[in-house]
Amino acid sequence: MPDDFAEYIGNLLLKCEKDNFTENYGNPEVSIVSGGKDIYIVSDLHITQTRNNGKNLPPSDTPKDDAFTNFMKYLTRRTASGRGILIINGDFIDFLRITGLPQTDTDFQEWNHILSKIGISKPVEYLKSSISKKELKYGLNTDDFKSVWKLHIVAKEHFRIFSSLMQWIEKGNKLIIVKGNHDLEFYWSAVRNYMRLALAEQVSGNGSLENVLKNKIFPNLLFVDDSLIIDNKYYIEHGHKYDKYCHSIGGPLLKNKKEINMPFGSFFNRYLLNHIELAYPPFKNVRLKRSILPLLVEKRFFVGIRKLFENIPPLFLVIPMRYYRYLFGRVLMIVLTVFLPLLYAMDKFWNIIEPLTLRLDAENESPSSRQNLLKMPGQSMLENLGLFLVSFIMSRASSYIQLEEPNSLYQYARRKFSENTGYRLITFGHTHNPEAFNLNNQWFVNTGSWIPTVELFASEKKKDNACTFMHLYRGSREGKEAGFLQQWNNDTEQPVLLAALGGELSENETGNRELRIQRHE
Repeated sequence: MPDDFAEYIGNLLLKCEKDNFTENYGNPEVSIVSGGKDIYIVSDLHITQTRNNGKNLPPSDTPKDDAFTNFMKYLTRRTASGRGILIINGDFIDFLRITGLPQTDTDFQEWNHILSKIGISKPVEYLKSSISKKELKYGLNTDDFKSVWKLHIVAKEHFRIFSSLMQWIEKGNKLIIVKGNHDLEFYWSAVRNYMRLALAEQVSGNGSLENVLKNKIFPNLLFVDDSLIIDNKYYIEHGHKYDKYCHSIGGPLLKNKKEINMPFGSFFNRYLLNHIELAYPPFKNVRLKRSILPLLVEKRFFVGIRKLFENIPPLFLVIPMRYYRYLFGRVLMIVLTVFLPLLYAMDKFWNIIEPLTLRLDAENESPSSRQNLLKMPGQSMLENLGLFLVSFIMSRASSYIQLEEPNSLYQYARRKFSENTGYRLITFGHTHNPEAFNLNNQWFVNTGSWIPTVELFASEKKKDNACTFMHLYRGSREGKEAGFLQQWNNDTEQPVLLAALGGELSENETGNRELRIQRHE
């Protein structure tokens, strides 16, 4: 691309929202008219890096890439040109899990180049000096130009997903990206512009980059800061603001106006969970309802304790003071559930082994015979019992200091229905639990997620409900509409019905139902 044309494209992107080429970002609530188009809603893809500084990460994203790419091909194939709206309702890009850094001069030159393509000038030497020691360990901060690097990593590694989304847009269909708590970086215009450019470059060979941006991307790609209302009756929001650990206190930026104001839970993700997941890949997709820390402590006790003591002190040093009230409320709980039981267990354990030590003193046995006595059959059992008690207590302690996401956001939907009686449907994401509730012919749906999960306890294991989505069908007859909560089966490359929200269904469709619809009068 010639330098003058590259500069033109950069300026075009810089001004696209101000010059009304595309929707201006910033309104917390966005309203659109669907025009009778079919609407598809997904959430919580958590697309992130697959390599970290040259090392392959656990390949859990590969099946997701396959599934979502095939899903997008299916939607694009079955949707008439210009007749579809796809909404990614939060946590599309998992910026919190992206810790890869530019390593070589070539990397920094590449970083400089991608910034210049969206109209940002950052010399290579400045980029090198901008990375702090803390960032070398935990990944880049949330500055706009650093967030662009993270998105660039994802766009390169998950090019199939980006390509499939662009094919959807190229047919004149709309793509709407709602901000979640893992992709708060979409607040930055630089990040939104690089997303526009990364998609446009997927097909720019079919026409000039300028034409693709102006005729395809700008009119058909919409970013939503908080919530979306369609036709004054469908309300769509990610749902993280109802989770106190994932809701930011204050405005979107820190006081320096250079970094994102991250919620309390994001600090746990960045400074603790990332290190645990990198070190122990099997724990990567543990269900956050219960937390990854109890599993680590129970399965790898000594390793878990070491990881906690290595990473928790630095974590408390970086958490802003305004979030400490989240911690103080649990201090008493931790004391009552951890330290007192631990002291009690140690006291009981000592009462058991004390007679053995007294016997040794009384008989004045030699060190060798003393060692033999300590190896008596019961001693091994006592050691195991003590280790079990300490492990159990520490695992419960770690669950108290770990984030616990709400299992359902139904109560918040019910409250919003009471405030907005004209809404026919409210849909959230965030919890990763697909749900469908009928509240007096008003529907609440959670669209689940596209990541596999690992339950903490065997008693909680259930069928994997990943790869779920919602389809709002708009029939040819005026007023005809129906909603379906479905799951994508990548083996058959077809959706499976989980719940029907309205309309007429055939017997074979209802026979595939796997998720019970719950009615609340």
